[in-house]
Amino acid sequence: MATALASPTASPVAMIASGTPYDRHDPDIGGDSFKLWGSTRFGLMGNFERLSLEGKNLGDGLQTFNFNANPQRFKSVIRNAHVSPLFETSINADIPIFRLIPYINKSHLFETAKFQMGYTYTLVGEVARPEDGIIYNGAPLQAEIKNNRSSFHMSTFNFGVDWTY
Repeated sequence: MATALASPTASPVAMIASGTPYDRHDPDIGGDSFKLWGSTRFGLMGNFERLSLEGKNLGDGLQTFNFNANPQRFKSVIRNAHVSPLFETSINADIPIFRLIPYINKSHLFETAKFQMGYTYTLVGEVARPEDGIIYNGAPLQAEIKNNRSSFHMSTFNFGVDWTY
């Protein structure tokens, strides 16, 4: 704050200035000290599938095999299209923590660097599960395809360094 005091009889102006330096280090969402942000995505993914299964002479290994000209054969093919919904959300933070770590805070390399970390959750519905898609029927042993779908989800953490130049 500056105040000008002028004497009515004198022509020179006297200046008096006062102020308090203030250096802020507390978290400020969206500021230079700490930044927190997130995002959420929704989507639909189109899937075109062709499932096929083929075999011959499928047995249990304990019976004698019939090696005739027409072995026991099977073949199954399924084609379809479907939509899988997608949901993904993430939250991230930028933290200028390097200025608090001894020796690193003296390095010019980390002057503008910020530590960045985040978490992401992803959920996808109607995902084909091929390992559960084959059904073995007995006597005579044959296999068929079952179109089995379920949800898939995963969580990820990320860590990194962000430099501003």
